[in-house]
Amino acid sequence: MSSMTDLVFLLLVFFIIASTYITPALDIELPSSSSTTPQTQNITMSVKLNKEDKPIYFINGDLITGDIKSIEKQLKESIKQETGLAKDEKPVILLRVDKNVKTETTVQMLDIGYRNKLKVILATSPTKNID
Repeated sequence: MSSMTDLVFLLLVFFIIASTYITPALDIELPSSSSTTPQTQNITMSVKLNKEDKPIYFINGDLITGDIKSIEKQLKESIKQETGLAKDEKPVILLRVDKNVKTETTVQMLDIGYRNKLKVILATSPTKNID
């Protein structure tokens, strides 16, 4: 029985160490917050800046080109393709915006969710305690 316990603890340590090496798909420096975000989301929208400091948009890791209307259209298509939802259930959108992106761009992305009656969660990085 003790060898089974040793095995469980060994696996626990392995997964704890292995999970520290997992990074998000896009390298985005998120703003800080002390609150936490629920872990359930269906669609991820990301906004970061290119080398010319212009925003570039991603939906589930796919680059989206065009204006706000085309981004909204692509989001609607992604929602239609989303499986695993009840008929009356709306997906949860996780909005990941680089902290250097203008607030106006963030508000435009939130407005897309509001117009389509979607639940949008703004992702943040945990604050570092300075004690």
